[in-house]
Amino acid sequence: MIKNLFFRLISALLGGSFGTLFAVIIYFSSLYFLGNEQNPLTSFVLIFMIFTGSLVANLSTGAILTFAQPEKYTRKNTMLWHAFLLNIFLFLVAFPFYTIIENIQAVAIFHLISSAFASNVIYEMFTEKNAYALTGLYGSLFGAFFIFIVSIFINVQEDILNIIIFILLPLIWIVLTLFTLIVEYLYTLFYKVSHIMFFDIHKDL
Repeated sequence: MIKNLFFRLISALLGGSFGTLFAVIIYFSSLYFLGNEQNPLTSFVLIFMIFTGSLVANLSTGAILTFAQPEKYTRKNTMLWHAFLLNIFLFLVAFPFYTIIENIQAVAIFHLISSAFASNVIYEMFTEKNAYALTGLYGSLFGAFFIFIVSIFINVQEDILNIIIFILLPLIWIVLTLFTLIVEYLYTLFYKVSHIMFFDIHKDL
């Protein structure tokens, strides 16, 4: 359990950090080439930064998971391809809201959380054991709901919010991982007591 917790959290931290690093590089490159934030292209660069940062974070986390726990995540190429396609789809859905809603940061937070949530569900769906599909789904739902609630009640200035967005990628993945592990642990305890495969998608209750 401790080893599993360590590897999962390290994967979440590293994957999210890679995405943040990629976003920071794009952000400072845009400031260098475009100048101040009043440039009309800055908003589109910000949208591109958020998308690429989240994509790198989500795919990096999945890739690291396959190296950290190869016995669990056995279908590396399949799960990464599905995560990639789903991230593209979510970006296409979010893009009109980026252009319509004035508060880009709010849309960005929703986009980052939803894309990480969807990616985590994909990864758990393609694990070796069928039970992980539903524990990953419920764990991701609880984790995403928790992050949404916290983000709603956080009222900070816009410049501080920009900094929060940069650190949000590893934070989201750590929270999603923790909630997924909690659900897995509780399900394991439940199974040991009841011997009911409650989360096995191929077995009826």
